[in-house]
Amino acid sequence: MDLIELEIFCAVAEGRSITRAAAQLKRVQSNVTTRVKHLEHDLGVSLFLRGGRGMTLTPAGERLLGYAQKILALAREARHALGARGPSGVLRIGTVESVAERWLPCVIGTYHQRWSDVQIKVSNDTSRVLVDQVRSGAIDGAFVAQVEGEVHDGPELVADSLTGELGLQAIKVGGDELLAVLPTARGAGAGAARCYPIATTAEGTAYRKLAHDWLADNGVDIDPQHEAIQLSSYPALLMSAMAGDVIALFPRSVLERLDLPRGSSAVPFASSSIYLVSRAGFTNSAFDELVRLLPAGARCDKSRVV
Repeated sequence: MDLIELEIFCAVAEGRSITRAAAQLKRVQSNVTTRVKHLEHDLGVSLFLRGGRGMTLTPAGERLLGYAQKILALAREARHALGARGPSGVLRIGTVESVAERWLPCVIGTYHQRWSDVQIKVSNDTSRVLVDQVRSGAIDGAFVAQVEGEVHDGPELVADSLTGELGLQAIKVGGDELLAVLPTARGAGAGAARCYPIATTAEGTAYRKLAHDWLADNGVDIDPQHEAIQLSSYPALLMSAMAGDVIALFPRSVLERLDLPRGSSAVPFASSSIYLVSRAGFTNSAFDELVRLLPAGARCDKSRVV
């Protein structure tokens, strides 16, 4: 078992295909197949189920994937620590959609102009999933959202995910205001919106309880039959809001880039902070340069090393 075999194994696991892994790694398919078979022989287990739906991991393969991602992450970190003159290699960053919509493209563009030798891979997901990927070493860091104030039992809340045992650290890079877009065609004010379901993207599912409590305190009834709707993106959420079918939840930074539907009003119900999360003590030149390019208001919150 060597690093090349682990890299090939991870590529096949992620792409669920020998063909896609070979294209990604710029290797011939026969070499990828041979390397996978050699790794399986070396470990004495089958790592993949081969069928019409592609290559799927066996239970042994699932266990190995976590170890392989950590080993490869440590190898990348070691290469950077041992004398590279400037940032190079691959920088893997995850982000919630609101950050991807807001200022991350500008940061990535500036980064690429300065350090063109670094290949940047950006993936979108929820805060909970991104934290797990950072912890496993699948990505180097992730921009995640933390709702401020009272902590509720939402699966996407960073406060529910970052515990003392995870060995992560966080850099605060800014904040945002959370807004509820209310259909007000039937009258003025929050109280005019009656029996609408709450809708959000996957990123915003943790906001629902906060919004529900705020709306209840302000006399807005939530549809008991369809209390929560999850849509695929913020543009799709906006379309539903324009149709007057839902109470839609947005970060202010996202809503400002969209056109608020006529006849609707946006009211604040909570605030959130954005953090760049990485493994505690993690450093390499490529990641360190990203930290230096964060917005001017960013600060390293040492008290939140968790």
